[in-house]
Amino acid sequence: MVTDNFDVYMYRDGYLRTSSEPFSLNLSDDVEGNSMVHLTNYCMQKNSENLGRFEEGNTLSYDELQECVRAEV
Repeated sequence: MVTDNFDVYMYRDGYLRTSSEPFSLNLSDDVEGNSMVHLTNYCMQKNSENLGRFEEGNTLSYDELQECVRAEV
């Protein structure tokens, strides 16, 4: 949960959804029909041919996210 003051609260055993496409700030991605760049809703992602391209089911546990963050440092 994120409050109006941008305080972030996370439940210990949760998960997050990821996108089927690499993130891009290029607005032409949306114009060219690649709206999946900005969508993490599974109901929309399930229609992408790249579902699961980076993570199984486009889902990460908090522990898996922490592993990714540590690998990038």
